[in-house]
Amino acid sequence: MRDTYMIDENSFIDHLRLCEDREWAEKYFNLIAEVINITGLQSTDPRIVTSVIRGNVYFPVSVNNRYVLVSSKKHYGAYITCQRQLSDRTDLHLGVWFDFKQLSSEKANGDIPPVMVAVDENLNIPQELRGSIYGWNRTLLIETRRAKASPYRKYHNLYVYKAAKDLDYRSAVFNLVFG
Repeated sequence: MRDTYMIDENSFIDHLRLCEDREWAEKYFNLIAEVINITGLQSTDPRIVTSVIRGNVYFPVSVNNRYVLVSSKKHYGAYITCQRQLSDRTDLHLGVWFDFKQLSSEKANGDIPPVMVAVDENLNIPQELRGSIYGWNRTLLIETRRAKASPYRKYHNLYVYKAAKDLDYRSAVFNLVFG
């Protein structure tokens, strides 16, 4: 079976070429940088996975067991993780995209699993969706504390991480890809 994850730099660059809009890609990589900044996770930390997947998704980011940021090639929106208490707040997002299953640690603690909600194609995340006690920022920290390592760590593509954090590297790669 062919591995669907790509971890080298050429795979990262080739996959970036699938994105037709540099402005959108810049905004999306800024969101990846936000995940990194909020969680404080370094590229070598076993809890974070920035990956490249063949198929339907651009550069998803997971922390421990869960995706926290995902985008689809079908449109230029994105999905972020927040607490289920915000799932009905369609004034803050475009609707629930995915309901996570309850992890065993959540069952043991009586915790409600989070949801992934859609944000618009401009990748605007309202401040209330970011800063609420049920919002994205807090959910990122909850997921960071949930485990000591991601079971998906072998799929980490350090070049996605580097492009999010190192603006000189990002600029060079984006200039190569987008001209």
